[in-house]
Amino acid sequence: MRMKKIILLASIFVVSVLNAQNLIENGGFEKTRTHLGQTKFEGWTFHRNLVVEKVQGYKGNGAKVYMNNLVFRVYKRGKSNVIPVKGNSEYTLSFWCKGKSGEEEIEPTITWYDEKGKRLGTGKKLGKVSSTTQWTQKTFTFVAPLVAVTAGLSFRVSGSGESLIIDEVSLEKTGSGAIVPVPSGLEIKPFQREIEISWHKGLPNTKWEVFVNGTSKIVETNQYIATKLIPNAYYKIKIRTIIGTKKSEFTTEENVKTQNFERGKNDPIRVPSLRTLTIDGEPPQTIDLFFNDLYNADAEISCFLDGEVIKPKNNQLHFKKKGKQNLKMIIKEEEGFEWEIEYHLNVK
Repeated sequence: MRMKKIILLASIFVVSVLNAQNLIENGGFEKTRTHLGQTKFEGWTFHRNLVVEKVQGYKGNGAKVYMNNLVFRVYKRGKSNVIPVKGNSEYTLSFWCKGKSGEEEIEPTITWYDEKGKRLGTGKKLGKVSSTTQWTQKTFTFVAPLVAVTAGLSFRVSGSGESLIIDEVSLEKTGSGAIVPVPSGLEIKPFQREIEISWHKGLPNTKWEVFVNGTSKIVETNQYIATKLIPNAYYKIKIRTIIGTKKSEFTTEENVKTQNFERGKNDPIRVPSLRTLTIDGEPPQTIDLFFNDLYNADAEISCFLDGEVIKPKNNQLHFKKKGKQNLKMIIKEEEGFEWEIEYHLNVK
């Protein structure tokens, strides 16, 4: 395995109004200490396999770190979510870097947290950038989610080059107010033919645009169910907020795989099951008609409630009353694949 190295530069501290706005406490890597003969940079942590030493760099002293596709991050008192931020505000991350060969790459990731310290979805990768053999400033601008109160920042170095120098890491609040926030708290639950997607509620009069494999759908609630999907297949999912004519950035694109069938089509004991019925048989008055092990998504399905025909509406069944009831379903996938199933329910 080829060893990579990254050089983190410590610059001379200069008091100014601009520096006072930097939310990274030791963004210039100028504050160091020695522990067991190794140089440690205050406010940062590095992968345990990294070797760190001071070097002369862009502005004053720096640090040389040997690594191979490893990560370093802002870190304080045992935590990574230590950068204070304000929700629905614009932030700009900037840093200077220089590679030894120009074949090195660096990718920053910002991760948001709510007031309880809960991570808001996966970290947002800001984009992989390539180095040059000369000092170059890299800049990224983004908006904090509405409920974010802290953030974490990490960097990953990769590429075919040998070493990278980074210095003057700065994260500053550059805007606020009428900013369209990126959806946060994204939760995705894949099933065989559906993917359930939800996220945190937004500002008043908010809509969201959900993309599933490039097909978009605009919704007015903070949830969406993608239906009639292919089992055991991958789907790319991303969401953005819409307020009036303004749109936010997309969430980090997620590549989600649907569940596979539990039994083969010709398995003699295969029976399509209504997965939205709980094991205790106590459903709410409205349930979605989502099945497991149904090979034909357009199968003919007839429903009877206490002997009377009940017709689904918008792929849902609605029980007019609560209490004990018997639901019978006749499923016809194709010739030779037919089932009659009965459910004894206690509708709540």
